Amino acid sequence: MRRIFIDAAFFVALLDDRDDLHDLAVLVLQELYAAGGVEFFTSDAVLAEVLTHFSRFTRVDRQAALEFVRRIRRQKKIRCIHVSTELFERALAHYESRVDKTYSFTDCTSMVICRDLRITEVLTHDHDFEQEGLRILL
Repeated sequence: MRRIFIDAAFFVALLDDRDDLHDLAVLVLQELYAAGGVEFFTSDAVLAEVLTHFSRFTRVDRQAALEFVRRIRRQKKIRCIHVSTELFERALAHYESRVDKTYSFTDCTSMVICRDLRITEVLTHDHDFEQEGLRILL
């Protein structure tokens, strides 16, 4: 079974039809669903990042983002990893070991999850993941 982690950048592109990568995000997701045999993962930190992104948008956009996040959390096809205290500490250590990089803390959390779950592909356009040996799919 192919395992893919979904980053906030992908969710933002998928949700916001004004985003330059919206059409590509829709196409890539359709192709992955059509191919089958894929397990999707994300984290509550990623979903928090999506909500934060839309917090500066209109009330309608904020509501759409909120409903989107609620749908993602209910989806059986996307496993949402909770950021426990232990995961937070390991992500903090990863962040500390990469102070020469521009990684966000959420990305460090995602990178640790990917390592733990042996995930090698990330639905994102964020090239920071490539620096950690992960393949980006957007």
